[in-house]
Amino acid sequence: MAVVPYKEKNTSKKSQVAEMFDNISPKYDFLNHFLTRFLNNYLSLFTK
Repeated sequence: MAVVPYKEKNTSKKSQVAEMFDNISPKYDFLNHFLTRFLNNYLSLFTK
């Protein structure tokens, strides 16, 4: 039995993984930009 992200869909594992990443990527990108900006602002306090 293959492990797939979406058990209820009858599509290939490859297409399900691609769909999963397409669904996750906007949230990941936002969080990455948000945390990077926060870290840059925090570190800039110590470099002045």
